[in-house]
Amino acid sequence: LVNYTGKMTFQMTSKDKFIAYLQYGIKQQPFRTDANVGNPQHVTFESTLLQDSPSWVGKIEYNRTIGSRGFLEVRAGEFGYNFGMTNYSTAPRIEDTITLRVTGGGRDWMLNRRRKQLHGAYTAYVDDVLGGNHQIKIGGEIQNETGQTLWNQYYTNNVVMLKQNDVPFQVRLGSPVDSWNGLRNYGLFVNDTFTRSKLTLNIGLRYDRYRVFLPAQERVASTFFGALTIPENSSVISFNHIAPRLGLTYDIQGNGKTIFKANYGRYFFNPGVGLADAINPNSGTQFCTYGWTDANRDYLFQDGEQGALASCNGGTSNVSVDPN
Repeated sequence: LVNYTGKMTFQMTSKDKFIAYLQYGIKQQPFRTDANVGNPQHVTFESTLLQDSPSWVGKIEYNRTIGSRGFLEVRAGEFGYNFGMTNYSTAPRIEDTITLRVTGGGRDWMLNRRRKQLHGAYTAYVDDVLGGNHQIKIGGEIQNETGQTLWNQYYTNNVVMLKQNDVPFQVRLGSPVDSWNGLRNYGLFVNDTFTRSKLTLNIGLRYDRYRVFLPAQERVASTFFGALTIPENSSVISFNHIAPRLGLTYDIQGNGKTIFKANYGRYFFNPGVGLADAINPNSGTQFCTYGWTDANRDYLFQDGEQGALASCNGGTSNVSVDPN
C-alpha cells in the first residue's frame, strides 16, 4: 500500500479562501489467489492474479464571508478507484471442485467506480428574532455515481474447466463484458440552530431524490455469446424522501456542567450502483455452466463437448424493481 496526501489552502482576500485536497493510494497484491472454487490451491503463481488498484478522493473548495452575518461554501470533488486484476498466463483454466487444485491463466478484469459530487450551502446568522439567535443554513448537493465492470477476457478462450478429482465434470463458458450502472442523487436541506438562554434547538428538514439509471451499453459478440445492445434507461426507478431532523440541548444549571440532550432524525440508505446492476441485462459477470463430456479423453474442453445446461449467470434480466 502506497498513499500520498496533499492539501493547499490559499487565503485570496480577507473574505475569500480556496482549498484543494487530494489523497491518492495504490494497492498492489502480486499473487491474489482468485478462483471460482472456494479456498483454491494454486500450484504455481501463473494461476494467480496481479492486482494493481489506484484509488483517490479529492476536492476543491471555495469559501466566502459575506458581510458580518453570512458565509458561503461551495465544494466539488470526486471519489474513485480502478480495481484491476490481470493474469500471468494464457494457459487453459482448470479448477478441481474436490481437490481445489487450480491451474492455468486467470481472468483479465477491471472494476471502475466514480462518484462526482457538488455541494453548496449558505449560512446566515440572525440575532434577537423570536426571542433568540439563529444560525440558518440552506444548501444542496448533486452526486453522480457510475460503476463499470470490464472483462477484457473471461479466462483463456472464455472457458473454465471444472473437474472432480481430475475427472471432467462441468465447463463454464463465459463472455467478455463491459457493464455500466449508475445512480444520480439530488439533495436539498434547510437547518436552523436556535439558541435562547440555556436552550438550543436544532431543527432541520432534508429532501433527497435517488434516480437509478443505466447508461447505453453493449456486449460484443464472442465465441459463446451473441451481441447485446442495451439502450439508455435514464430512470429505472426513483426514490423521493423527506427526512426530518430535530435536536435539543438544555444547560440545566446554566454553567455548562450538566446538559440534557435529545435528538430525532431519519436517514435513508443510498442504494449505490448495485440496484442498477441487479436489473441490468448486461450484468457484470456472464457465463453459462454445462455438463462436460470429454469425448476424446484429452482432459481439455473443445467446443461441442458441452452437455446439459446447468445454469446461467447474467446476459438477461429476470429481475424487476417493485414500483412500491
